[in-house]
Order: sequence, then C-alpha cells, then structure tokens
Amino acid sequence: MRVKHISVKNLFGVFNHSIPLNLEERITIIHGPNGFGKTIILRMLDGFFNSRYAAWRTTPFEEFRIDFEDDSYVRILPFKNGSDPIADVYYAEAGSDEKMNQASLSLSPVPDDAVRDDALTELDAENERSERGVHRLIANRVARERQEVEPKWLYNLRKSVNIHFVRDDRLLKRKVRKQQPTRAIASDDWPNFELTVDRYAKELTEVIQATLAEYGEVSQALDRTFPARVIKETPTKSLSSHELQQKLRSLEEKRAYLMGAGLLDSDDAVDGQPQQDIDDRTKSVLSVYVNDTEKKLGVFDKLAAKIDLFKRIINQRFLYKKMSIGREKGLSFTTPKDRPLPAARLSSGEQHELILLYELLFKVEPDSLILIDEPELSLHVAWQQQFLEDLQEITRLSSIDVLIATHSPSIIHDRWDLTVELKGPAR
Repeated sequence: MRVKHISVKNLFGVFNHSIPLNLEERITIIHGPNGFGKTIILRMLDGFFNSRYAAWRTTPFEEFRIDFEDDSYVRILPFKNGSDPIADVYYAEAGSDEKMNQASLSLSPVPDDAVRDDALTELDAENERSERGVHRLIANRVARERQEVEPKWLYNLRKSVNIHFVRDDRLLKRKVRKQQPTRAIASDDWPNFELTVDRYAKELTEVIQATLAEYGEVSQALDRTFPARVIKETPTKSLSSHELQQKLRSLEEKRAYLMGAGLLDSDDAVDGQPQQDIDDRTKSVLSVYVNDTEKKLGVFDKLAAKIDLFKRIINQRFLYKKMSIGREKGLSFTTPKDRPLPAARLSSGEQHELILLYELLFKVEPDSLILIDEPELSLHVAWQQQFLEDLQEITRLSSIDVLIATHSPSIIHDRWDLTVELKGPAR
C-alpha cells in the first residue's frame, strides 16, 4: 500500500505540516530550517510501521495522519495513561469513513533484557528486514506481558507498508552476536560496532552466494529432465537455424555480462557456437538447450541489473579508486596501480555515497517507501547535484517511493518541483 500524504498537527506545540507525496515521479523532498521537524517526521513514520517508538514518546504533537493511495487513512493521537505513554490509533478503510477501527498502542520503552534476548537470537541475518521483524517481535512480547493484544487490522495495516529508513548516522552498524549467551551481558560489552561498508561487503557476498545457489538448483532440475525433454521435442517446434544462431550469440553476450558483474566465472563460458547449417535433429536438441539456458541465466537478471547500476555510479564518482564485485569478497576496492584498498580507507563522503546506493539497491523491497535523512552528508557539491539523477534510475529499477529530508539546495538542484517546504506558524 502506497503512502500519498503525511500531516502532523501542533508538532512541538508549534508546527502544522502537510506533505503530499509525489506518486508519479516517486520522489518527494522536504526542506526547511533546522528545528522544524524534518527528521522527526521521518522517525515517527518509520517508528509507527516498524515498532520503534522513541520519537513518539519524546515528541509533543496533537495528531499524526497518514493517507494512502486507496483513500484509506490512519490517525495517531497521543495521551498519557499515568506513567505509560499511549497512542490512540484510528484507521478508516477505503470508503468506510463512518466505521472507524480504533486501538490503543503502548509507547513505553522496551526493557533492555527483552531487546538483548530477542535481538541476539533473531538478528542473525543482520539486515533491515530481520531487524524490522525483531522490533515487532519485541513489541508483541511486551504487549503480551501487559496483556495487550494488537488487533488484526492494525497488524495487517503495518505489515502492508514497507518502510526503510536510511538514517544520518549510517557509517556504523551494531555488531550482532549470533549465539545466545549463557550469561548476562554487561552494558559496556553490548553492542559493539563495525563499519557499515564492511558489513555490506559481507552481505553482498551472501546475496551473490544465495543467487548462485538458486542458479544451481534451477540448473540441476533442468539438467535432470533434459534427456526426456529432448526426446519429446519435435523438429516442427524447434527454432530455425537463424533463430538458434541469434539465441546462442545472445546467450554468450549475457554470460560475458554476468562475468563482468562478478556473478559467473570465466570457466562457466562455453566454446563458441555452430557455424554451419544445423540439421533438424540437432535443432531439436539446441532448442531445448537454449530455452533451458535462458531460464538458468534468468535467475541473475534482477541482481545483475542492480550490480551493473551500482558499479557504474560508484566507479563514475570515485576518483583514483575502482570498486569490484565478486562472489568471494562482495565489495573490494583497488588503487589506480591495482593495489588493494581496505574499505576503511575510503573517505567519509565515499562511504556515505556507497552506503546510500547499496541500501537503495540491495536492502529494499519493491513498492517500499524509503526515508532518507540528509543524503548530502560529506558529499561533494558535484555529487549532491547528481544524486537525484542517480536516484531516479534506482526508483525506475526497484519500483520504490522515496521521501528525502535535506538542507541542501545542491541535492534539490533544478528539481524544486519535487519539494515540499516545511514552514513556521502563520503570523
């Protein structure tokens, strides 16, 4: 479900903001002076759908409303229940304004021991999807302890909107232990941090290996039935000699493309293609082979397109460095003299650029709403001016909506038509 409008009343006791999202071009930019609530709005939006309530507990407001493309909407109103902060949630389904769903949502902090117990056991994948699930798991566990039950309509509503928040403090990630400890963890031992670029290098290796495993499964299934399907193939259903030549040539080009993307080794190439006329029986065999190979290589299509765009943008931006992608190291970098360069040696601007692009390409699901806080951090002005152009390519490839909070005119560049200004109260 797509978000089409966000509004907040009496934010900090002062501001009334209305933010229509640009659903056609899929990019909306909010800007305004410091202290007007740009980041808080992103945090509250992320917090509602991903069960992270810190911003909701500490931010004064009168009403937060989210409207969806199907004309349904949700209103969140705060009130105090003794020492326990509560939000009343009202949801009007499309075409049912008179029948309003209502529930109370506890915004109380999650106990430290609950976070540790659940996060340590559930965050093995170390990615945003599992993290989102863990936040919900923790919230549900605490709700059960308080004898609170989240209504099914609220659960389904929050599940139907995928929100991914690219925060301003994105250069470091918490390390997550994969083994449940046998003793209590001291607060100064948990958590530790690692460079996000190092984390993402490992993650990309896992993504590539998972895709290769799928490729192997598809290949094995097709190879197992290949003889039977060749026997059943009739010459009348076979491709012509010309069509076969074209298909085989196209497959060789695709293999070369996938090798360049770091997804196939050069050993995976085959020896050329037939140059002479092909008899009918051979046509039958090659027709099955071509169809099978198209299915096998098709497993890589989505990942290869993302890697291609990722490499192209990064290698255009990074001066005197080259990024490579492969199944063993994920991301790796070299100097102009082909000397290895640790990711930690990248500048802060280069790390910010790489992290932004990686998250937008590899860590989001189609039809998600991506929240980006201050994409301009540490970026050269020229990179800022190119950011929206890169982002438009990514939104077309990944089918995502993006809401950006920025102070930078260079990020906006010549696209003021995509902006919404957050203004102060009328005087």
